[in-house]
Amino acid sequence: IYRYKDLGARKILSQYTGLDYQFCEKVGIAHGVDFGHQIQAQDVNLPLPIHWAFNDLTVQRANGVKTCFNMAHPWLLLKHFPNPKKGRALVVGPPPGPINDSSVYTALKSAGFSKFDILVKKRGNALESEQFWKKKGVDVVSAGAADTEFYQRLASILWNYETIVGSYLSSALVFAGSIGLKVRILPVTLQWYEPLDAAEVFTYGGLVQKFGKLVAQRSDREIASFSLQLLGDNLRKPRSEARAALIHSNNIAKDKPIHIRSDLSFHRARLIAGLLSARNGFLQKEFRDLNPLTRYIRKSNHVLKITLDEWDIAVNGKNNDNFQTVPERYVEGENDPGM
Repeated sequence: IYRYKDLGARKILSQYTGLDYQFCEKVGIAHGVDFGHQIQAQDVNLPLPIHWAFNDLTVQRANGVKTCFNMAHPWLLLKHFPNPKKGRALVVGPPPGPINDSSVYTALKSAGFSKFDILVKKRGNALESEQFWKKKGVDVVSAGAADTEFYQRLASILWNYETIVGSYLSSALVFAGSIGLKVRILPVTLQWYEPLDAAEVFTYGGLVQKFGKLVAQRSDREIASFSLQLLGDNLRKPRSEARAALIHSNNIAKDKPIHIRSDLSFHRARLIAGLLSARNGFLQKEFRDLNPLTRYIRKSNHVLKITLDEWDIAVNGKNNDNFQTVPERYVEGENDPGM
């Protein structure tokens, strides 16, 4: 129930506080950066009983939903050693796939980028994407799988570049901005799959538009300041204070060690099903009748194919021109969310 891809957040927290991992295992955190772009605080409904609220907006939105541990993002708990090479640029690649890769390459050429490296995500068609870029003469780098060393590997990559170019609103852009790198926009339409409720969940409100407009204006100093704000620079705590706060959160969580959405019914049945199956969806998903429950049990639900330009959304707001969706039946390995 406590197992999820935290990209190394809880390991960093354990190292920072000096506490055994058992004090960190009940802590859930948004994957990447919570821009306030979803209706609720991002990933607040993970079944873990404590939410790591790393910026002021997340504190406000998650408080009352579950116990919160208010602390700067794990990225800021790492020691950073930027050593940017003059003129060196890294493009944050799209979710791997032939359509996305081709679209990004065309957009880069149109925007006048001639020399750059590409950061490829290790998911879906990553190997094909690496081959695509290498054939174009582009050096490929990757932070690897989403394991406990992910943030550290990503940091060691970003330190080497002067400019980071985003093909979409990747958290890597905020991380880069927070350590003083230049962040630039690459307007391009991409496609990927999300869970079926994504269109309802993603509002693209909150701080997304402010960040997008700062990047569009190339306001480097303001981008750095705003990135630190998004990562909760004001919520940094000394190690001793962070240790005490984490122990306190664990003491509160003892009374309710598994979080189930408060708006869901049949909590006891969901808890039993979740524990017996080790499938967190029983604790998070809404089943209005037997049909979606049956689909979930059989793993034959639908996913949403999304076509979007996240930079246009960030600057101009979500509309029918920059955000379209089509539901598709889920086929494992072909259209998993994130592919």
